[in-house]
Amino acid sequence: MALVACPECKKEVSDRAPTCPHCGLPLKAPASSPAVRGPSAGTVVVMLAVVMVSALGGALASSMLRRGDERSADSYSRVEQYRAEQDADGTHDEHVRQRFYRLYESHPKNAMYIYLWARCVDEPAKQLELANQGLQADPNFSWNYNMASRALARLGRVPEAYDQAVKGAALDPGNLELAKKKAALKLMIDHKLVEQAKPAPSAYTTYGSKENFDRGAVRYAGLFHSVIRSPDAADLQAIETTRMPDFRNPIGEAVRGFQVCANPFADMCVRVYVPRDDRFNTAWQRSTTDVGTLKEHQLVTVAGAVVTTSKGENILLADAVTVEPAAEPR
Repeated sequence: MALVACPECKKEVSDRAPTCPHCGLPLKAPASSPAVRGPSAGTVVVMLAVVMVSALGGALASSMLRRGDERSADSYSRVEQYRAEQDADGTHDEHVRQRFYRLYESHPKNAMYIYLWARCVDEPAKQLELANQGLQADPNFSWNYNMASRALARLGRVPEAYDQAVKGAALDPGNLELAKKKAALKLMIDHKLVEQAKPAPSAYTTYGSKENFDRGAVRYAGLFHSVIRSPDAADLQAIETTRMPDFRNPIGEAVRGFQVCANPFADMCVRVYVPRDDRFNTAWQRSTTDVGTLKEHQLVTVAGAVVTTSKGENILLADAVTVEPAAEPR
């Protein structure tokens, strides 16, 4: 056994190791020990055939990549593996960040490593810079369109974000993440969600009449994001004080919560709570939609009152939740 330098991180590693223990780079399979007897003539023929087929296959794959007909099956399988590794520990984990920055530094023209490092970056402007760098390196690597779309949307440049998602989805129709992003961005454009500010506290926190509801209710449209499993104490206290001062059971038993967002990346969201208990009797009307049936990125409109919690955060107490019809995709 001998020690050799890893092509990625340059650290010493056994020449028999299947992967680098420092950066995880897959290494070549170790060569087998030399045989005592030489190969037979038949073995030589087989070995030559294998070498020729491998060489032909490599040349064909390179040719297909140059033509843009093949999206580098090796890169796509490896990027899925690397994404799973990043997600397992989180892209904010310092070891993850260091590892993928090293890979990016070692391969500054590799679209895959550029994309993987961009996933570890928080600033949308820097993400966009990296995504454009990746697209210059390989215009056919669709994950960098995904990154460019995300960064542009976070910067408020939604029409441009949609255009990038369209280009990426056209290159890679099987990419579900890009397809969802494209649909959500189209909803944002059609319903001008990006122009909508977070709701301010409303004049009424309870509605004793339909007139008060019509006059004072806030109506907020956004994309359904996720169910809130465990509201924090500040939210529950605000609900109890505003709507259920006489309710003796735990407030969490009487409400269901979810987030509604002005964009599909959960950057601009409002927490919403709706009644699921008849004892929530100060609300003017019941929610017309079962929260449990809502889907991610589904367009919903919430009507109700905005209440400020003890933390200074606004939450929305909904009296009506309705699902808007999705626009026809273009």
